[in-house]
Amino acid sequence: MDDRRVFLAVADAGSYQAAAHRLQIARTTVMRRVEALEAEVGLELVHRSGRTIALTEAGHHLADGLRNLYARQDKLEANLRAAAGEAAGTIRLVGPELGTGYGLVDPVAAFVEAHPSITVHVELGRDLRALRPGEFDVALQLGHRINPDLLACVLFQERMILAASPLYLEAFGIPETVEELAQHRIVEERDARGRVVPWRLADGTRITLPAGAVSANGIGVVMGLALEGVGIARLPRSLIGRALMEVALEVVLEEVYSEDPVSMVYFPGPSAATRAFLDFMTKWDHRRRWEA
Repeated sequence: MDDRRVFLAVADAGSYQAAAHRLQIARTTVMRRVEALEAEVGLELVHRSGRTIALTEAGHHLADGLRNLYARQDKLEANLRAAAGEAAGTIRLVGPELGTGYGLVDPVAAFVEAHPSITVHVELGRDLRALRPGEFDVALQLGHRINPDLLACVLFQERMILAASPLYLEAFGIPETVEELAQHRIVEERDARGRVVPWRLADGTRITLPAGAVSANGIGVVMGLALEGVGIARLPRSLIGRALMEVALEVVLEEVYSEDPVSMVYFPGPSAATRAFLDFMTKWDHRRRWEA
């Protein structure tokens, strides 16, 4: 592993300790490698203040160049292996927020079993607007295209519905109209930038809502709060299918729903391993685990 790859790991991870954990080497080794690279190029690449770091302007330029360089190198090597009849390498799969990976476990497990020469790294909690080439291979996206530079393949249409626990409905009553939602407690979902995710009707009309009783930036946490009776939540039908069957949650205002595409997005010119993953995911029946 050369000093430039170690420096890029520091730039991407944001600290020496996080980079050391990612590379599975000692923190002191990471620091020495970065210092050696600075001596080699004759430039300060990292501002140091205790345990926190920040890249210098030269560090940012070098990190951007290295991402593009290594992305091209990794793609070339993957394509060479594919030409020899074997797709191999590492796929970095990212998601926009904590909790969006609820439908990934089964297909990813099946994929790595079918493709033992490909490793998949999953990372959630990323802002898709801020992603750059070389930082990821495939991203999971709920909703319409966020980054216009990315290509997309739609996996399925996710129905977003309103649901609450019987405990909550017994205590606060069942809303009969959209207007009555204003008298209820809701559980807000926030996106990667901390903004409240709006509730919409099937035609796209936004619903005016009261301030949430609580908010969370992970759909899994939003569901958990709804199960605990905190309030009414807007949730993916595929995620809460089991809870509905067990009557741990009940649908509220069935006519209030919207459908959002769930897609895999990626930059043009994916590697052979990425193409194999996209092909596998588009053929997978993503609803079957919830309909069993």
